[in-house]
Amino acid sequence: KSAILNSQSFSLCNDIFFPLPICKPSSLFSFIKSLTGYKAFKNDRKPTNFDKKVLVWAGRFKKEEDIPKYISSEVLDAARNSVRIKVCYIMIALTLLGCLAMVITGKEAAKKDHTLLRMNTEKKAKWKAEVEKAPEAALEKPQ
Repeated sequence: KSAILNSQSFSLCNDIFFPLPICKPSSLFSFIKSLTGYKAFKNDRKPTNFDKKVLVWAGRFKKEEDIPKYISSEVLDAARNSVRIKVCYIMIALTLLGCLAMVITGKEAAKKDHTLLRMNTEKKAKWKAEVEKAPEAALEKPQ
C-alpha cells in the first residue's frame, strides 16, 4: 500500500485517502471548504457575556480577558456541552443528597411516631368533633 501511495503522491489524513500532494493544514482546510462549502475552524461568532462565562467555567480559558474577540462555534459548542455535563453531575449529586435527607428525616419521624397515618387519624378525629359540635351550636343559636 505504501508503494502505491508514494507513487501516486497520496497522503493519509484522518484515515481517509485524499489526492493531496502534502497534507498541510491550509490545503486540507481548502479541500474541506471545496467539498462542504464550509470553512473549517472559522472564527465566526462574537461571544456574549454568558458565552464568556461558559468558556471560562468549561476550562477553555483562564480568565474572561483571555477570550478572543471572535471564536468558532465549534469551540463554543464544545464548551456548552462540557458545562451541560457538569450541571447534570451537580443535579445528580443534589438529587442523591435530597433522597438521603428524606430517608434520614423519615426514619427520625418514625422513631417519634410522627407518621402520616397518625396525622390523618388526628385530622379526621378533629373534623368529626367539629361536625358533632355543629348541630349543637346551631340549636343554641337564637334566630
